[in-house]
Amino acid sequence: MRGFSALSLSQINPFSLSFARFSGRREYIGAKIAEDHTTMNNEVKDNLKSQSTWKRGLYMLLYIIFSRLAEIVLGFVVLFQFLLKLFTGETNERLLKLGQGLSTYVYQTFQFLTFNSEYHPYPFGAWPKGEPKPAKISDQSEAADG
Repeated sequence: MRGFSALSLSQINPFSLSFARFSGRREYIGAKIAEDHTTMNNEVKDNLKSQSTWKRGLYMLLYIIFSRLAEIVLGFVVLFQFLLKLFTGETNERLLKLGQGLSTYVYQTFQFLTFNSEYHPYPFGAWPKGEPKPAKISDQSEAADG
Protein backbone atom coordinates (compact mmCIF):
# COMPACT_ATOMS: atom_id res chain seq x y z
CA MET A 1 0.00 0.00 0.00
CA ARG A 2 1.28 3.35 -1.00
CA GLY A 3 1.53 6.13 1.60
CA PHE A 4 -0.19 9.46 1.30
CA SER A 5 1.96 12.45 0.64
CA ALA A 6 1.15 16.10 0.92
CA LEU A 7 -0.34 17.51 -2.25
CA SER A 8 1.11 20.56 -3.85
CA LEU A 9 -1.14 23.39 -5.02
CA SER A 10 -0.57 22.40 -8.63
CA GLN A 11 -2.05 18.94 -7.92
CA ILE A 12 -5.27 20.26 -6.34
CA ASN A 13 -8.22 20.59 -8.63
CA PRO A 14 -9.01 24.29 -9.30
CA PHE A 15 -12.64 23.51 -8.45
CA SER A 16 -11.65 22.46 -4.92
CA LEU A 17 -9.75 25.72 -4.44
CA SER A 18 -12.83 27.67 -5.52
CA PHE A 19 -15.00 25.60 -3.20
CA ALA A 20 -12.63 26.21 -0.30
CA ARG A 21 -12.71 29.97 -0.94
CA PHE A 22 -16.50 29.85 -1.26
CA SER A 23 -16.83 27.87 1.98
CA GLY A 24 -14.74 30.45 3.80
CA ARG A 25 -16.90 33.25 2.43
CA ARG A 26 -20.04 31.33 3.32
CA GLU A 27 -18.87 30.96 6.92
CA TYR A 28 -18.07 34.69 7.07
CA ILE A 29 -21.44 35.61 5.57
CA GLY A 30 -23.21 33.23 7.95
CA ALA A 31 -21.46 34.82 10.93
CA LYS A 32 -22.31 38.30 9.64
CA ILE A 33 -25.98 37.38 9.18
CA ALA A 34 -26.12 35.95 12.70
CA GLU A 35 -24.54 39.14 14.07
CA ASP A 36 -26.98 41.33 12.10
CA HIS A 37 -29.89 39.15 13.23
CA THR A 38 -28.89 39.57 16.89
CA THR A 39 -28.54 43.33 16.43
CA MET A 40 -31.90 43.47 14.66
CA ASN A 41 -33.56 41.43 17.42
CA ASN A 42 -32.20 43.85 20.03
CA GLU A 43 -33.47 46.84 18.03
CA VAL A 44 -36.91 45.25 17.69
CA LYS A 45 -37.01 44.53 21.42
CA ASP A 46 -36.04 48.14 22.15
CA ASN A 47 -38.74 49.41 19.77
CA LEU A 48 -41.35 47.16 21.36
CA LYS A 49 -40.44 48.47 24.81
CA SER A 50 -40.52 52.12 23.70
CA GLN A 51 -43.23 53.95 25.65
CA SER A 52 -43.32 56.80 23.12
CA THR A 53 -44.22 54.40 20.32
CA TRP A 54 -47.05 52.82 22.32
CA LYS A 55 -48.26 56.25 23.42
CA ARG A 56 -48.35 57.40 19.81
CA GLY A 57 -50.25 54.23 18.91
CA LEU A 58 -52.93 55.11 21.45
CA TYR A 59 -53.13 58.65 20.08
CA MET A 60 -53.45 57.18 16.60
CA LEU A 61 -56.40 55.00 17.65
CA LEU A 62 -58.12 58.04 19.14
CA TYR A 63 -57.47 60.15 16.05
CA ILE A 64 -58.84 57.43 13.78
CA ILE A 65 -62.09 57.55 15.75
CA PHE A 66 -62.14 61.37 15.88
CA SER A 67 -61.43 61.73 12.16
CA ARG A 68 -64.22 59.28 11.27
CA LEU A 69 -66.66 61.25 13.42
CA ALA A 70 -65.47 64.49 11.83
CA GLU A 71 -65.98 62.99 8.36
CA ILE A 72 -69.57 62.03 9.26
CA VAL A 73 -70.31 65.54 10.54
CA LEU A 74 -68.62 66.96 7.44
CA GLY A 75 -70.90 64.81 5.28
CA PHE A 76 -73.96 66.35 6.97
CA VAL A 77 -72.49 69.85 6.50
CA VAL A 78 -71.99 69.14 2.80
CA LEU A 79 -75.51 67.80 2.40
CA PHE A 80 -77.13 70.65 4.35
CA GLN A 81 -75.05 73.27 2.52
CA PHE A 82 -76.11 71.76 -0.82
CA LEU A 83 -79.77 71.80 0.18
CA LEU A 84 -79.49 75.44 1.29
CA LYS A 85 -77.88 76.38 -2.02
CA LEU A 86 -80.53 74.42 -3.91
CA PHE A 87 -83.53 75.99 -2.16
CA THR A 88 -82.31 79.47 -1.19
CA GLY A 89 -79.55 80.09 -3.74
CA GLU A 90 -77.11 81.00 -0.94
CA THR A 91 -74.72 79.22 1.42
CA ASN A 92 -74.56 79.56 5.20
CA GLU A 93 -71.48 81.44 6.42
CA ARG A 94 -71.32 79.50 9.69
CA LEU A 95 -71.47 76.19 7.84
CA LEU A 96 -68.69 77.40 5.52
CA LYS A 97 -66.46 78.04 8.54
CA LEU A 98 -67.46 74.74 10.17
CA GLY A 99 -66.79 72.87 6.92
CA GLN A 100 -63.38 74.53 6.59
CA GLY A 101 -62.50 73.75 10.21
CA LEU A 102 -63.58 70.11 9.86
CA SER A 103 -61.69 69.73 6.58
CA THR A 104 -58.52 71.15 8.12
CA TYR A 105 -59.00 68.96 11.19
CA VAL A 106 -59.32 65.80 9.08
CA TYR A 107 -56.22 66.89 7.14
CA GLN A 108 -54.26 67.42 10.38
CA THR A 109 -55.32 64.05 11.78
CA PHE A 110 -54.26 62.26 8.61
CA GLN A 111 -50.93 64.09 8.68
CA PHE A 112 -50.42 62.80 12.23
CA LEU A 113 -51.65 59.28 11.41
CA THR A 114 -49.30 58.95 8.44
CA PHE A 115 -46.29 60.18 10.48
CA ASN A 116 -46.01 63.34 8.36
CA SER A 117 -46.52 65.51 11.43
CA GLU A 118 -45.85 65.29 15.15
CA TYR A 119 -48.50 67.96 15.86
CA HIS A 120 -51.40 66.65 17.97
CA PRO A 121 -54.66 67.99 16.53
CA TYR A 122 -57.76 68.79 18.57
CA PRO A 123 -58.64 67.81 21.36
CA PHE A 124 -54.96 67.72 22.40
CA GLY A 125 -54.16 70.78 20.30
CA ALA A 126 -56.07 73.87 19.22
CA TRP A 127 -59.09 73.65 16.93
CA PRO A 128 -57.94 74.57 13.41
CA LYS A 129 -58.85 77.96 12.02
CA GLY A 130 -58.84 78.44 8.28
CA GLU A 131 -57.04 76.42 5.67
CA PRO A 132 -54.18 74.05 6.50
CA LYS A 133 -50.77 75.60 6.33
CA PRO A 134 -48.73 74.51 3.29
CA ALA A 135 -45.58 72.49 3.81
CA LYS A 136 -42.44 74.55 4.26
CA ILE A 137 -40.13 74.79 1.27
CA SER A 138 -37.28 73.27 3.30
CA ASP A 139 -39.53 70.28 4.16
CA GLN A 140 -40.34 69.78 0.47
CA SER A 141 -36.69 69.97 -0.60
CA GLU A 142 -35.70 67.47 2.11
CA ALA A 143 -38.45 65.14 0.96
CA ALA A 144 -37.25 65.44 -2.63
CA ASP A 145 -33.64 64.77 -1.58
CA GLY A 146 -34.52 61.84 0.72
